[in-house]
Amino acid sequence: MKKRADDLLTPSVSPDSGAARGAEMGRVDLFVTDRCNQSCVFCYLHAREIREAGRDFPIEPIMKVLEAGRVRGYREVDISGGEPTVARRLPEIIRRARELGYDRIKMMTNGSRLADPQYAQSLADAGLTNVALSIHGSSAPIYGSVHGVERDFKRCVQAVLALRRTTPRIEVEVNTVVTRGNIGSLDALARMVARMGIERLLVQLLVPNSPDGTAHFPGHRRAAAAFRSLIDGNSSGLRIYSAFIPPCLMPGYEEFVSPLDFTVAFLTNRPDFLVSWQKSLLAAKRVVGACAGCAHWSGCRGFWIPTE
Repeated sequence: MKKRADDLLTPSVSPDSGAARGAEMGRVDLFVTDRCNQSCVFCYLHAREIREAGRDFPIEPIMKVLEAGRVRGYREVDISGGEPTVARRLPEIIRRARELGYDRIKMMTNGSRLADPQYAQSLADAGLTNVALSIHGSSAPIYGSVHGVERDFKRCVQAVLALRRTTPRIEVEVNTVVTRGNIGSLDALARMVARMGIERLLVQLLVPNSPDGTAHFPGHRRAAAAFRSLIDGNSSGLRIYSAFIPPCLMPGYEEFVSPLDFTVAFLTNRPDFLVSWQKSLLAAKRVVGACAGCAHWSGCRGFWIPTE
């Protein structure tokens, strides 16, 4: 079975393109900066020289994309970076999205700046509705081994408490990327998340689409076994889902697997970056014999390289 780029690449268009018109589903993906205040081992910003050369992206294309998305009837905005909270004009961007009538304005963040209740409140006042908090460790040493900044573990916990206490209308979920360094502590992480009052945890298998990612890739079967154990041991009511783990390794647990969705159309201020990322996903996929005729093919598209 041969991989084809057209099978894997999600439509990602600039605001001047008509490619997303008439799409049944769509959202605006905003990249507001490529600066970051951490150094996650699997991230393309991991190299210090890349992070130090980072910049906030121009505001005009961002605002143009927001306006174009509403013309197309889109109701959702996802904001990421880099680390979006280091972008100087982030509150202004969120406020404009709210003014335009977006129902869901979500930010993916490491949360370190949200430990400041005043800053968290400023984003809530601007119109932020959802936060996806990246927490890749259940203790300071594990957190530091993945995020690169051990002291931020405490700040991340403080951020959750601040969000729950001062901005309760913001919905908070936790995303964790499974690496060789944290795969043995997923149960502890889930317990910590549940104790903080968060209701949803997304567990993502690290995508080995870079040399750093490959070095920390824990393996498909090991990740699948760890996730199944996590589900079996969950008695807290925490809603747990997985991403990027091949469903064929999750028999009996399919309801907890989030399939890859290749039908959503995106508007973005950085189509170059989004297409490059999607192509890197394609390059990291390998189709094996078991993929032929697989019922999960449309939401999976094969194993990651290395296969194990």
